[in-house]
Amino acid sequence: MTAASDIRKLMSCTAAEFAASMVNIGGMTERSDGSWTGLVGGGTALVRYQPQPGVRLGGLLEIPRAVVTISLSGVSVADRATLLRQFEMAFQRGGG
Repeated sequence: MTAASDIRKLMSCTAAEFAASMVNIGGMTERSDGSWTGLVGGGTALVRYQPQPGVRLGGLLEIPRAVVTISLSGVSVADRATLLRQFEMAFQRGGG
């Protein structure tokens, strides 16, 4: 069974931070338009970063925002889950 769908995420990261984290996802390649593509199992993934206006907190701190869309085509449900797990791990930030 394959899943063909778009996954949209609202993320707090700059374009540079996004690119730096994407290199940690195996098999993904940056394209000239700034999107990323790669083979996932027997299908393909296309990841697009779309900057949005930042959010200002307390007048001093501005947090960047972006909509990230992951488009999958011909990707099995199991491979989709694996890719999303890799994506989430690549964008985890330290905490404690």
